[in-house]
Amino acid sequence: MAAHLTEKAMQPTKRLLRLKDVQNKVGLRRDSIYRGIAAGWFPRGIKISARATGWLESEVDDFIESRIAAARKMPVDAA
Repeated sequence: MAAHLTEKAMQPTKRLLRLKDVQNKVGLRRDSIYRGIAAGWFPRGIKISARATGWLESEVDDFIESRIAAARKMPVDAA
């Protein structure tokens, strides 16, 4: 990267997604997301107010990438 960029400028922008955005992005329903959080395979949300939770977009993207990688490693059945 260019030498004139500061370390802060090189960091990805942090964006919080609300539940509807997360649902649309990963294709899971609310109950599946919360079941995944409880089971430890989906990222935990961040409390942003008394009644609102958000998810870091980068963590949701990492979850999607991990699911893609796991799917690519699965053997294909020769049916």
